[in-house]
Amino acid sequence: MSDPSNPLSGLLERINATPDDDQSGKQTGGGDSSHPDKVTWQPDTAYEDYDVRLADGSIRPQSESALRAMVIELRKANLIDARHALQMLDIPDGDEIADALEKEMQLAALAKLQRK
Repeated sequence: MSDPSNPLSGLLERINATPDDDQSGKQTGGGDSSHPDKVTWQPDTAYEDYDVRLADGSIRPQSESALRAMVIELRKANLIDARHALQMLDIPDGDEIADALEKEMQLAALAKLQRK
C-alpha cells in the first residue's frame, strides 16, 4: 500500500510490481519467454501525481561552449545588452568594453541628430 505522504511510494510499488500485482492491467515486467530478463516498460500516465523541482542553477548550460552559444544568441535577439553579455562570458575588462560601446552609441546618436 502506498504512503500518501511520500509521492514516490506509488511509483516504487509500480516498479516492483509483478504482472499479477499491477492494478492497471499493463505488463510491467517479465518480458517474453525467450528473454526472461527483458522488461517491457510502459509509459506512466499519472504524471500529474509527481512534483518535479529544479534547482536554480540546474538549467544553466554545463559547458563553456554551450554558455557562449546561448549568450551570443541572446545578444543577437536583443534579449540582453552588451554589458550583461560580456559579464556572462567573463570577458576581461568587460565593464570598460561596455562603457566604450555605450559611449560610441551615444556619439552616433548625437551625430544623427546633428545631421537633421
